[in-house]
Amino acid sequence: MNSSQRDKVKKFQSITHSNEKVAINCLQNYNWKIEQAVDFYYSQNQANSNPQVNETKIALLFDKYKDPKYFDLILATGMERFLVHDLQLPLDGITCLMLAWKFSAKTQGEFTRTEFLNGMRELGMNK
Repeated sequence: MNSSQRDKVKKFQSITHSNEKVAINCLQNYNWKIEQAVDFYYSQNQANSNPQVNETKIALLFDKYKDPKYFDLILATGMERFLVHDLQLPLDGITCLMLAWKFSAKTQGEFTRTEFLNGMRELGMNK
């Protein structure tokens, strides 16, 4: 595996929280295209299980990143903390765009409370 592929495995794992074997398998099946591999991973996981999401936990997570002036928005500072510091994603990378797409974000560079909570529910994320 070359360094580009190793980077893609790490990005895939950071998005899906899957193990390395699953990441490599999905990426190989989709010719090392992260977006397609992640879509496949989540479509398979949703078909195979109905994840239980802790509503309180994801609401508290939103509150961690929300803007202090706007109760229902995560803006630039919160986005940077969420994406760059906690998820360790580059802001200019495709993975941030994919996450915004999965969250059905209507405005670039922000998540509403509804978008964030629905996106986290859809992805079955509790962390």
